[in-house]
Amino acid sequence: MEKIKFGIFDVFVYITPGLFALLCIYLCYADLGNGCYQFSIKFIALVDKVSLNLALVIIIIAYILGFSIHQFGYNYFYLAGKLLFKKNFLGYERGLSTEERKFILVRHFSKENFTYVELWNSFRGMSFNLSLVFLMIAIIIVVRLVANSSFGFDWGVVVAFFLLLSLITLRRAVTFHIWSHRTLKETVETLRLAQKAINVDGAEPK
Repeated sequence: MEKIKFGIFDVFVYITPGLFALLCIYLCYADLGNGCYQFSIKFIALVDKVSLNLALVIIIIAYILGFSIHQFGYNYFYLAGKLLFKKNFLGYERGLSTEERKFILVRHFSKENFTYVELWNSFRGMSFNLSLVFLMIAIIIVVRLVANSSFGFDWGVVVAFFLLLSLITLRRAVTFHIWSHRTLKETVETLRLAQKAINVDGAEPK
């Protein structure tokens, strides 16, 4: 069961954003001057030619890229998240890493609630990593098309779409961050886990 959870975490937090990071790299070299429609046809044709072995290599590379950008995504989340959603962050400014004691208590005494904390944390990581790569995609498209003086309405719609996705996923990351904090706090307080820990320590033979 733990292996399954670990695999799902990898897909959410690393592989999915990593695949979009690969798209960023592809956009740096692809021909965008013929319009979004022609680019889409060529891209779909390229994907259709991918073999199973190559797909496995792509997944491995996506995992490495997703793992590599995770710290950048985390820093971006705190900078951009606090800037754009300051009111939502009030009371939850601290990182989850500062709640180590609560993590230990919930993991030891309430495994069911700890599963939810892990889930919210995974979704948070996936969301802020996706938000970062969506923003990167929009920037790369704009820079390349402006440099080639070929920016059209169709690409403008695509850029606006990815900027919107970046904003939405960043907002979701803030939501999952808050849910993680609340689940930890309410579980510890409602179940009186700190007192339980004291009772367990006191019951141990000296």
